[in-house]
Amino acid sequence: MSYKVKIYIVEDEYITQAVLKNNVEEIGYTVVGMSDTAEKAWEDLQGMDVDLALLDINLAGEKDGIWLAKKIRENIGIPFIFLTAYGDKSTINTAVKTQPNGYLLKPFNEVDIYTAIEVALNNFNQTQAKPKLQSKELDGGTKPLPTSSTDVSVGNDQTIYLKVDKIFYKIKLSEIFYVKSDSNYVEVFLESKKHLVRSTLKNFSELLPEHMFLQVHRSYIVNVKKIESLGDGEVRLNSDKSVPLSANYKEDVIHKVVH
Repeated sequence: MSYKVKIYIVEDEYITQAVLKNNVEEIGYTVVGMSDTAEKAWEDLQGMDVDLALLDINLAGEKDGIWLAKKIRENIGIPFIFLTAYGDKSTINTAVKTQPNGYLLKPFNEVDIYTAIEVALNNFNQTQAKPKLQSKELDGGTKPLPTSSTDVSVGNDQTIYLKVDKIFYKIKLSEIFYVKSDSNYVEVFLESKKHLVRSTLKNFSELLPEHMFLQVHRSYIVNVKKIESLGDGEVRLNSDKSVPLSANYKEDVIHKVVH
């Protein structure tokens, strides 16, 4: 089952916090928590499933947003965006050292928020994927990094982000049954729904773990763990789903599935 990207908000101005929450939810993301202090936010974040945090730099109290950003970067490893009413050089230089994934200068609007979150998620996910992909050596050299559209980004070894109707959804790879090519788009089929995203099948397949997914037809990729049986020109999957099995791929599919 897919779910909306989860956002945590840290902002000590009540009106700004309320407006920000409303804007984030209007865009289509989910706000899973809010706090007006860095200490409370850090306590929450350690025990919550969060995809991205929006952090006010200048918070009331002993600890500020930069302190919180350092804790997040060192211990949790999720993307975060700084919120600030100050665009001065000193503030920005201090914030840059925490390697934020974006900035939002107050006052901001819904478009600013959407753009900042979208860019932050894409850049963070692609950066996280690079070490893993670059470590794969082929014929004595480094395997080229796969290409991807801005509508598809890898999360980690277990997830992938798909942009549907301007909203990024985090999908567990284990929940994907199969992927079907549709020209410059792909349809990603889950148990009870499907998502249409802009990507070629080749580019999409390069973002999937090879041990989990297998191409069975020039237009189809299947989740190996969802395969129930192989028939004459057909791969039968769980939940009464099936996809065509091309003669060009049959031998390789049988070898990998049966052996």
